Amino acid sequence: MRHDYHLFLNKFGTNKSLETVEKSNAHIRGCVQDAVEEHIISKDFTRKAVLIFYFIVTHFHYMA
Repeated sequence: MRHDYHLFLNKFGTNKSLETVEKSNAHIRGCVQDAVEEHIISKDFTRKAVLIFYFIVTHFHYMA
């Protein structure tokens, strides 16, 4: 399950900013931790997740 979550984060982060990936991970992580605490699921698959994001730098050239 952890592997699947990492694949999801990798794909999700390819066209998102770091802030978006961090916020999404935080929300998902909170939900998963609540589910573990209430014995809905047995393991926190978000633990040790590595956040991946894609950043494009665009250079504008102005003609004088």
